[in-house]
Amino acid sequence: MRPGECASSIAARHHTTTEALWGHPENAALRARREDPNVLAPGDVLWVPEREPAAHPMKASQSHAFVAAHEPITLRLKLVEEVWEEGATVQGRIERHGDTVVYRKATPPRPPRDAPLANVPYRLDFGRRSIAGTTDGSGVLEARIPPHVEVGRLVLEPETARERAIELRVGHLDPLELAGGVKQRLANLGHPCGDVDDEDEALAFALESFQRKHGLSPSGQLDERTLDELRALSGR
Repeated sequence: MRPGECASSIAARHHTTTEALWGHPENAALRARREDPNVLAPGDVLWVPEREPAAHPMKASQSHAFVAAHEPITLRLKLVEEVWEEGATVQGRIERHGDTVVYRKATPPRPPRDAPLANVPYRLDFGRRSIAGTTDGSGVLEARIPPHVEVGRLVLEPETARERAIELRVGHLDPLELAGGVKQRLANLGHPCGDVDDEDEALAFALESFQRKHGLSPSGQLDERTLDELRALSGR
């Protein structure tokens, strides 16, 4: 597997279905290691069976049209924004008591909560193709896209003063078992920590920030509860 590849894109390239490819007995070992056929790691090996050419009866001296059908895949995103409690501040203040000046540290505010971007119009751009829609009441959007797409752009509230764009890299999400996959999910959830597939100080800081926000013990370590919370919020 190369970055950006997944079972769906490879299945489309070889004119078969994701289910047939992923469910083949030769891929049993890979299925045991990876939960999702569309979340694979560079270096994973996906076995592709040889495909017998199909026979199509035709009449001589006539034109015949053939259409190559590709199974679309479902892109599902949940969009949220951080909302701080009213009056929250992280700044300290200077107080004067007669001739004495005191710097009083601020009490850390409660972590922000995630509010869904509900009923927000959007446009998905993939090359020359665009898909328009509106998120649902939970901030979720679902769209059927071609399986070969790797790069796209999500535009929220297009053609308004609040328009903003998010770059999408379809098929580039690494499995959660890898440090790089953990970092990608933390970044998607608002805790950026680089994309190096290594457990470094940036990862520990992002994990601690994530744990504080979600009521977990802020150890900066990837323990089981943190892993479960990451999986619940960002998928496999």
